[in-house]
Amino acid sequence: MLCPQCGWNNPASYTHCFSCHTPLSASAGTPAPDTPDPSADAPVYPGWGAFIAASLIDLVLMIVGAVILVILVYACYRQAPADFAGSTAGILIVVVAAGFALLLPAVLDSLAGGSIGNRLAGIRIVNRHGQAPGLLRSLLRHVVKYTAHSLLPLIFRFFEGLIFPGHSLHNLVSQTWAVSRRASPVAIQAAIDADTKAHTTGKILAIVLAGLFGTLLAGIGYLIIERALEPPNPRRDAARQVVIAGESLTRLSGNHFAQTGQFATSATELGLSQLPEGIAKVRFNARNGSIIVYASPPEIMGKRLVFYPEIKRSKTPTAPKWHCGSPDQVEADRPTSCRESVTAFLP
Repeated sequence: MLCPQCGWNNPASYTHCFSCHTPLSASAGTPAPDTPDPSADAPVYPGWGAFIAASLIDLVLMIVGAVILVILVYACYRQAPADFAGSTAGILIVVVAAGFALLLPAVLDSLAGGSIGNRLAGIRIVNRHGQAPGLLRSLLRHVVKYTAHSLLPLIFRFFEGLIFPGHSLHNLVSQTWAVSRRASPVAIQAAIDADTKAHTTGKILAIVLAGLFGTLLAGIGYLIIERALEPPNPRRDAARQVVIAGESLTRLSGNHFAQTGQFATSATELGLSQLPEGIAKVRFNARNGSIIVYASPPEIMGKRLVFYPEIKRSKTPTAPKWHCGSPDQVEADRPTSCRESVTAFLP
């Protein structure tokens, strides 16, 4: 008979422990009857309410965390040299801070047993072996989930349910399963092994998305390399500066049109006391909305750049889309955003 106090194994006839003299009850040392395991009957997959709650909680925490981190980063380098705030390093620090907050739930799902939203909703993310997914797999799941479900919440969810009944795209692509934290490991593994459709479909989707992503990266890489190998062109660089200055005029002119239904006749009508840097003179055509700016940079002094609106017919005026071109510069001396034909808008 085991002593409940010190664990000494006493003969069955003893009423007190030989070691510590603690009274021994008749039931001491008798194994307790088996009690049913509550996890044995717990469902493996939570309801949709739990999924929605977890996603919303994580989304709110991501947004709040990103805003707080960006504010803290800005406050830290606010006292740095003035040119640091707009530099590549300054922008990169802000992007990294915001990205960390936005990706934190994926890190927690992989390394800490679950994000805050999943923990509160009783959800656990596992791989096909019932274990926490690796970091890269968890990041893939997180990015696909919040890209598709946040940008197209209702439409995407509707078609997702039709194409992949009982499954979510982010789980299929990353080969992960969202299961109940109360379910037993044996039941979870059995459910995953039985879900053969998810294994096959997920692999196909992963290959397709990898191909699309690779094509996108190749296109971006081509543009970057082409831009890097492009020979220097001071005239194009100067024209780019004038285009940026001209876009500030088109925004003001578009807002003026949306509010009044008419285009401005002068910069003063737009509330400007002086022209943006890079523009020596400007002419407004209130009849068709076109704006002709005369460049001030020495490389293209006096050259004209023409901005004209694309007006959509609607009951109420809206800010138009703008196009840009130049009758005085060859196409190679203009940025790609300013290579439209503008002869119809010249005086």
